[in-house]
Amino acid sequence: MRLICPNCDAQYEVDDAVIPENGRDVQCSSCGHTWFQPGAFTPDEDLEPAYTEEVQPPEQDVFPQEPAEADAAIIEALEEEEFFQFPDHDHDDEDEPEEEEDSPPQHAGTAPASTVLDESVLDVLREEAERETRARRAEAQRETLESQPDLGLEAGAAAGAGGFRSGLQERMARLRGVSPDPQPHTASAGPRRDLLPDIEEINSTLRATSDNLDQGRMPDGPVLENTELPRRRGGFGFGFGFVMLVAALVVALYVFAPKISAVSPPVEPLMAAYVTTADELRTAINSWTSGTVQKLTAALNGLTG
Repeated sequence: MRLICPNCDAQYEVDDAVIPENGRDVQCSSCGHTWFQPGAFTPDEDLEPAYTEEVQPPEQDVFPQEPAEADAAIIEALEEEEFFQFPDHDHDDEDEPEEEEDSPPQHAGTAPASTVLDESVLDVLREEAERETRARRAEAQRETLESQPDLGLEAGAAAGAGGFRSGLQERMARLRGVSPDPQPHTASAGPRRDLLPDIEEINSTLRATSDNLDQGRMPDGPVLENTELPRRRGGFGFGFGFVMLVAALVVALYVFAPKISAVSPPVEPLMAAYVTTADELRTAINSWTSGTVQKLTAALNGLTG
């Protein structure tokens, strides 16, 4: 039996046993078109034309080979049984739902709505489409990166340096006790040395801070962890100062005792007793000191002698 594709006019020679008496759907291996092929024993007068409309010829030559070579390739493909996929109508009828029984039966010459393709062919087509999509996406990303000259890195670095400088100026203004400028200064696009802080300004701020700490005043603004606070005087300093004050008062009374007695005669007996007690204490201390020095001298002479 000879099969002729109504779409591309491709011809195939197959065995009559392949097509049953009731006919079956066949698919062209060249263009993928599917049509209903009637059986060999069906009378010609009972058959309806498969297509009433004029079939358009293909835009390009499907088989560029010579006719003899094309026929040989078709016969070899038919022998391997790879070019045709014959759907099994018996199983299709069993698997169809019941509501399809109400649909009107199709004529023998009408073609199905969708073509039957092998799953392996579909998988290959999907993989090719995904690979092409990924390649186009990667190429678009490369073009986007190449079209961006500097990505704004220099502008970001300049903005960061300007922010650091403005923050440092506000900090120094608070340490000096001057309110910072409410209008923030924008970093100008000048040379790089203009973005660095002024050394003289930092030194003057540090000197002002050290002067405040020496005078016991707290610096203005928030106190950082590394800022040294003025140390409070402890009990030792207070006690030492009190002892020195008492000693100075005792010495002053001893030295100015005659003048105090002359100015205030009622306290003359008290001042005389005070001077006598002080002389005795001074004599005792002198004697004890002299004796101690003599003992130490004798001990040293004994060690060296």
